[in-house]
Amino acid sequence: MKREYPKNPIIAVGVVVFRGENVLLIKRSKPPKSLEWSIPGGAQNLGEKLKETAVREVYEETSILIKNITLIDAVDLIEHNGNDIIEYHYSLVDYMAEYTRGKLKAGDDAIDAKWVSINDLEAYNLWTETIKVIKTANKMRIEMHPIKKNNIFARLMTSIGQHLKFLAIASAFSTLVYGSIYLLLSISGKI
Repeated sequence: MKREYPKNPIIAVGVVVFRGENVLLIKRSKPPKSLEWSIPGGAQNLGEKLKETAVREVYEETSILIKNITLIDAVDLIEHNGNDIIEYHYSLVDYMAEYTRGKLKAGDDAIDAKWVSINDLEAYNLWTETIKVIKTANKMRIEMHPIKKNNIFARLMTSIGQHLKFLAIASAFSTLVYGSIYLLLSISGKI
């Protein structure tokens, strides 16, 4: 299918890939958005399911494998030439996924690939829709997988809380026992 000046929109995917708190970015080698940073992705092949396209494109462009592919959103990329004629029209289906394995290496339509902190995205002059998709994906990821309390401070606080609860119960029990003994001794006249 002709990509420039198409007769119909081209269906493509984009994938926000997370590795910890980092996002995978690629520098595109072909139009549209040539030499710009973006998320991995590309056009769907005939007979290929969208999630298969996501896995294939990420692997072709970065040599890594992904899992937990989840739909984020769909956006349109429509670019006009200087004569107001549509030069590119992509219907982009965006997913998020997690890195599983592989050594990061740019390939296919990417001339560079790197892991970038979510806090450093502004430095890469990303398309505004790409930034929105990454932020939406990050929010969804946090809601789907809340941060587990596995650091030493959280475990220590949990342990202290359990010990304090035990001490409170033991204190209440000992007060009850000693109070009962005092009451029995006072009733029997031994105090």
